[in-house]
Amino acid sequence: MNLAELILREPANVDWDRVYNEAPGLFTLAMDIKNNGVKQPIILDKDGKIEDGIHRIFACWLLSWKDDIPTEVKG
Repeated sequence: MNLAELILREPANVDWDRVYNEAPGLFTLAMDIKNNGVKQPIILDKDGKIEDGIHRIFACWLLSWKDDIPTEVKG
């Protein structure tokens, strides 16, 4: 799935305090993705909402990622 499609999907839930506190880690994750690619898929629920992987999506956004991102539907 491409980044634009994932950005437009509504997350199942977002812990914004966690995102804020872990922001420095996003840059580390972004550098890892830049060097090694996306290794773990984004997990979507049966309705297409993001259950796991929001940090990977943000990191790809920081990188202006152009390749597809692996996704997996849970349940």
